Order: sequence, then structure tokens, then C-alpha cells
Amino acid sequence: MSNLSVDERIALIKSITENGGEFIGEDELEKVLTSGEQLYTYDGFEPSGQMHIAQGIIRAINVNKMIDAGFTFRMWVADWFGYLNNKMGGDLEKIKTVGRYFVEIWKASGMNLDKTEFLWTSDFVGQRWYWELVMKIAKAVTLKRALRTTAIMGRTESDDLSAGQIFYPCMQIADIFGVMNAQVTQLGLDQQKVNVLAREIGEELGYWKPVIVSHGMLQGLQKPEDKKRTVISTNNFMAQELIYKGSKASIVVQGREENCITLSFVNTKQDVLRTEDVSTEKSIKYFDLQITLHTNGELEILENTPERMISMKMSKSKPDTAIFMTDTSEEVQRKIMKAYCPEGIIDDNPVLDYCKQIIFNAHYLKRENPLLKDGVFEIKRKPEFGGDITFASYQVLEKAYADKQVYPLDLKNTVIEYLNALLQPVRDHFENNAEAKALLEQVRSFQVSR
Repeated sequence: MSNLSVDERIALIKSITENGGEFIGEDELEKVLTSGEQLYTYDGFEPSGQMHIAQGIIRAINVNKMIDAGFTFRMWVADWFGYLNNKMGGDLEKIKTVGRYFVEIWKASGMNLDKTEFLWTSDFVGQRWYWELVMKIAKAVTLKRALRTTAIMGRTESDDLSAGQIFYPCMQIADIFGVMNAQVTQLGLDQQKVNVLAREIGEELGYWKPVIVSHGMLQGLQKPEDKKRTVISTNNFMAQELIYKGSKASIVVQGREENCITLSFVNTKQDVLRTEDVSTEKSIKYFDLQITLHTNGELEILENTPERMISMKMSKSKPDTAIFMTDTSEEVQRKIMKAYCPEGIIDDNPVLDYCKQIIFNAHYLKRENPLLKDGVFEIKRKPEFGGDITFASYQVLEKAYADKQVYPLDLKNTVIEYLNALLQPVRDHFENNAEAKALLEQVRSFQVSR
């Protein structure tokens, strides 16, 4: 049981969604927390090559938050999912080896293992009830609806998918209800579509509507692709005019004044989800859209397309886009020094993203010594360059960077130091534990496949 109040537990869970994530079913969470039932949540990973820092450190942070909120966390080592998705060339034995390596990393990452259970897909796929449930789910889902979840596999609807990959979302929904008994799903934002599908069909199948807590994705270290840009003249807008049609919501003009335009966001059922006033030279964000009204009367819509979001993610087949949990200190330094980090720019800046999502959240890890002494982020500089400077919160650091009070080299050097401190216990584990060391050598010898 958690020692926190219900409100504190809800706030802690909600904090997982702060960095670009999303909370669906928030109004249902209090009932879940006060139900008196044993509480379960889960996340799953395809074992596919070396583990990057989001799967290791951020996963440990979020696991610990959910445990502090009163849940048992079930970690799903999704070996058969990796097989369906052709990871490690579709070699199931290699995939299982990588899965064992994953577990060894989590043991050393600072994850609260007292309330974490590790489950393997391979322990369930031979059971008749499991496939009966998968078939029931497959009957309840249209092919078109299943294809819309392909982002969960790191794919798009236009990819050349195998018939086996169509089972992937059906199996994932079966895991939620039949294996995990998860009242709350706590996965990455890229997994949201299949969790929403589970909410839509859960009660129809005699189960429940799981609450969805999606954490944002840690950005890859590479320069991101440009967002899809749509520019619309507002000079002749009419009320109730549809000006944008997207996958999650369409935009309808409700009214216009001299320096302001009123927009409504409408779903496919024509329900108004939200209404916002957009003032001149001010931006608002809604789902994956950033909307700005310029002084020349143009409305600019920047959209994070699924393809762009996939391209921004870390890629195991492109090692310089990510820090891996067993990277040497020299590799960490080289990768961060090469990382995209333009002076004064905070949007889509991966080095700042590492600060926000990892370094300032590291106090949730179970470690002997905290990463940030007294909770303070310290940049060490020579006196001629302004001397040492400290930041008590990420927001203060971000503002200083935007104001060019902190320069890219200062930030990078500090992030390198903190990341190496975070990763050293993992390196020590793989150096001193013979079984873990052998697993790492095997994994490093495998060819990673997309």
C-alpha cells in the first residue's frame, strides 16, 4: 500500500505524462485507486539489441513512480512480439538472450524490484486460453482499425506488413486483460493507439476500460526532421468553417476578432473536444499540433506526423542517436558532443530533453547516493566564463538556455558528467557479474534488424 494520499498518488501518476505524454481516463483513476483491489500496471518491450537509456533509466523512474502510487508493476518481456516484428532477424533464441540481458540491466538501473514482476510472452503463447482470447479480440476489431495501431511496432500503415504482424495488437490487448490484469497501462506514447483500442472493446468483451498513462518519448540525439507545415489565410474566415482535418481532431473556426481567432477541435463523431482562443503571435498546442496566428493574418499549423515522430526516436540500428545503458564513458562523451543542441533553441533539443526527462527525475531511482546533490543541477565553468552556476529546477535551466545564459558546450559537458554517474552502476554490474558479462558480449555480437 502507498503511504501517499489519493490526491498525491494521482499527481505522481500524472507527472509521468508531463513530458509530451497523455492521460486518458484520468477521471476514472480515483475509483481505481480506492477500489481495494490489488493494483497492477504494466509495460512491455521487444528484446531487440542493446537497451537504450529510455528503456533503462526512464523506465525505472516511471516504474518507481507507479509503485509509490500503490501498484505492482509487471514488466512484459515481449519475446514473441519481437519475433513477429522480425527483431534480431526473427531468431527467437537471440531474442530471448536479449530479453535476459534486459532483465540484468533493470536489476542494476535503480528500479524498485520489490514490487516489480518480470513476465515473458513465451510462458503464455503455448496456453489454449491465451489464443482463445486473442481470437475473440481479433473478431471484435476490424482490419482497418488494427492497421491504425502500427505505430506500436515502429511501423506505419504504408509499410509492407506480414500477416503475422496483424496479430500483434490483438495479442497486446490480450496481455492487458488476460495476463496483466492491468487496471492502468503505463507505456510510451507510441503505444497509445492499441491501449485506446483496448478501452473501446474491453467492456464489450466482459472486461474493463483501462486507464491509459502514456509517457512521452525521449528524443533521439540527431537533428529532427521538420514538422508538417500548413498555412491558411484567415482574412476571409467564416464561422463554423472546417479548416483542418486530422487523424485525431479537425479544426473548425468559431469566430474571429482583430487579433484573435476562436478555434474548436472536433473529433470524428463531430463532438467538440475543446475550444481555444489563439491570439496574434501566440502559440497553442493540442495533441500533435502547434498552432500560431501571425500578424499578417496567416494561421500556421505545425503537425508532428507519425512518420516524423518515428524518425525522431532513438534507433538501435543508428547507435549515435541514443545513449545505451552499457556505453562506455568515452562513448557517452562522443555521442553527446555530436548531439543536436543549437544555441538558445529549446524546442526539439535532445540534450535539454535528457535533462528534463532523466537528470531532474533521477531522484526517483533507488540509489545509495542521489544524482543531484541537494536536488541542484550544477554547471561548472571557469571564472572567466561566468563561474559555476546552479539550477534548482528544469524550468529555470530551460529559461537560462533560451536566454543564452547557458551555452551548448557548458550544457553538454554537464550532461555527460551526470549520465556517466547514472550509468556507472550498470557498467559495474556487467563487469563484475560473469553471467551478465557473457550476455552483454552475446548481445553486442548480434546484428540488429528493424
